[in-house]
Amino acid sequence: MRINPTNKFSDHSISLRRMIDLNRKDATALNLLLYILNGKTEKFPNRQLFSQALNHAYALRAYSNVSGFGDRMLLDIRFSWISEDLVQEEGYIREVIDLIDQILFHPCITQKNLDEAKYLLKNRLSMQMQDPDTQAVRLLFESMPEDHPISIPVQGSIEEIDKITLEEIKQLAIRLSETPFEIIGVGSIEKEVMDYLNALPMQDYECSKSPLIDLKQPAIVTAKRDIAQSSLALLYATHMKPDSSDYFALMVMNAILGSAPMNLLFEEIREKHSFCYSISSSLIRFDGALLIVTGAQKDHFDEIRELIAAQIDKLKHATKMISEERLTSAHLDIVDAIRTQDDSALRLMAQMFMNIYLKREISSEQMIDKILNVSLEDVEKAARPLHLIGDASVIQSAEGASEELLNSDLEEIMQTSNE
Repeated sequence: MRINPTNKFSDHSISLRRMIDLNRKDATALNLLLYILNGKTEKFPNRQLFSQALNHAYALRAYSNVSGFGDRMLLDIRFSWISEDLVQEEGYIREVIDLIDQILFHPCITQKNLDEAKYLLKNRLSMQMQDPDTQAVRLLFESMPEDHPISIPVQGSIEEIDKITLEEIKQLAIRLSETPFEIIGVGSIEKEVMDYLNALPMQDYECSKSPLIDLKQPAIVTAKRDIAQSSLALLYATHMKPDSSDYFALMVMNAILGSAPMNLLFEEIREKHSFCYSISSSLIRFDGALLIVTGAQKDHFDEIRELIAAQIDKLKHATKMISEERLTSAHLDIVDAIRTQDDSALRLMAQMFMNIYLKREISSEQMIDKILNVSLEDVEKAARPLHLIGDASVIQSAEGASEELLNSDLEEIMQTSNE
């Protein structure tokens, strides 16, 4: 357990994190279980009673989410409550502890609640799939080798939802109840809460050992959809693990390429050529990948691909083709993001967990120092291993397309180069 005893916030916050292996069925089941955890417990079996209990505890807040860490899923359940010093009401902290315990260990798992969770998850995933960029990224990841975790959607799969039974959800809840926590907190947490937390099973999780994604030839996938616009998603292998000493250079390289407010992709493809509506890049750190997503007219896709490759080539020759001014701008953008984490309990807990997970001790100021010391030579070194491993395009259906195509259940037109 790691606690930052800062008095900066009027609320106290804790994050209780558990990890389980990532597989398709459990990913969907875990997201279904979250809908139950987020609104119903044995003591408060419907949403009205649950909400009343939270409000009575001076609006205690409970959040949960699932994320991917290589070949594992992280279930993060967070709680925030007003400091006892500001409430000064007898029994208040016992009420907070009771609610925490109910959410962690006493979900109200019934067939009715599971059916409601299935309905909500189907709606959420269906809404996400109306976004062209989301469809392109999903298609891209699904084109990766089935034995690599990047191909598994951490937010669940619509096709898996109806296969999951009540007994499987109950068994998953039992597994989770027996899984140790990584506990992180921010604030001068009350002794009663600390006593409760110290009685829970705990462990420091080891960093994922799953291999970084790589392909000799890129997987190329195309699909036609009845959507508002077309979208293109490209995946590059970085060949770099997040605990590498060169990872800060990779962060700066990504900022220059497509994550900073002013970046190569936006300036060249959006501003100069007006080929796209939006474009950006991001790192998928535990899979060793860099993702580029752009919304554009399909007629420009080939030109966009060429321009993206040209920008990456610039980074591979950064000492000759990238200015010091652009490098400094990327430095400052990342530094600003690091500094803002000290103003958020959520971001502080995320950074504390990352330090534990990567088995490092690094402060915000030390991270800033490492970022500011990244040179163009370092950027060039980080960019050199980049190579394309995936290309997914979702094409807007032409007007007058057949109803059979428009109403198909996301029927895909596949063209995979490494078949």
